[in-house]
Amino acid sequence: MKSGKYMASFFLLTILFIFSCQTSGTGGDKNPESIVRTYNPLGYDLNNPDRIIHLPGTLREISGITEIDSSTLACIQDENGILFLFDLTAGRIKHQSFFANPGDYEGIARIHKRIFVLRSDGTIFEIPDYEAPVTGVVSYPSGIPAADNEGFCYDNENKRLLIAPKSKIKGEKESKRAIYAFNPDTKKLASKPAIEFKLKEIQEFAIRNNVDLPLTKKKEKPKIELKPSAIAIHPMTRQLYLLSGVEKLLLVFNMEGKVEYIEKLDSKLFKQPEGITFLPNGDMIISNEGQSGQANLLIFRYQGE
Repeated sequence: MKSGKYMASFFLLTILFIFSCQTSGTGGDKNPESIVRTYNPLGYDLNNPDRIIHLPGTLREISGITEIDSSTLACIQDENGILFLFDLTAGRIKHQSFFANPGDYEGIARIHKRIFVLRSDGTIFEIPDYEAPVTGVVSYPSGIPAADNEGFCYDNENKRLLIAPKSKIKGEKESKRAIYAFNPDTKKLASKPAIEFKLKEIQEFAIRNNVDLPLTKKKEKPKIELKPSAIAIHPMTRQLYLLSGVEKLLLVFNMEGKVEYIEKLDSKLFKQPEGITFLPNGDMIISNEGQSGQANLLIFRYQGE
């Protein structure tokens, strides 16, 4: 009888142990679905990327990214004239090709199979077909009156390339910043800015929404320089996303230049944000240059409507 009781007790303890392991886990990675996430109104949790891809050394100076399809990016780096096609699923470069001599290449955009690359001095390089061997590359001045240009993207709805200067436009007021439109077919820059931003309105928005920003010397208002390192248009909301890399800021505007969102980025996560693009489903990708370490891609799953 005693042995029967011992066997029953042992059996019960075994069942309880197995059940405990199944419900509480025995170690290892946490279940991603159990992580508490806080989403901002844009539909992204900017403090918790859904995936981080560490890039090889050849992309340590990654300066621009653009979407090719749901699993492929086209990338450039700011020292060599090389076009990289990066496989997001495998996390590796799947193809690379030279398109120009070494230079300071900062922005990249795609129009169907055509790839456009912006050099910081405003020169634009056109690669006719990213799927074919790189031949027939042409370059032409954009005509933008700024010495340092980094923000660059394609506005599909208006069939134009947008250029966001990092340096001040000649004759531009200190209280304003602008984005210019370049026609990829006529190769002409529009005479007037496509989008204008008023720094005073951005500062007032930051105050109203309690955005934690450093203050000006007189501590009268938030300090915002707005020096774009990258721009992109959301494929669903048609909002313009702008990275001000030096300030570690993400700003979102409507296409009339009215600010709709500002977030100060975590400098530990966003060490040097230089590129931004969106996948067709709305997922956002931000690239960080490596500085003294390894460059990476931060992928944020879109949770908006």
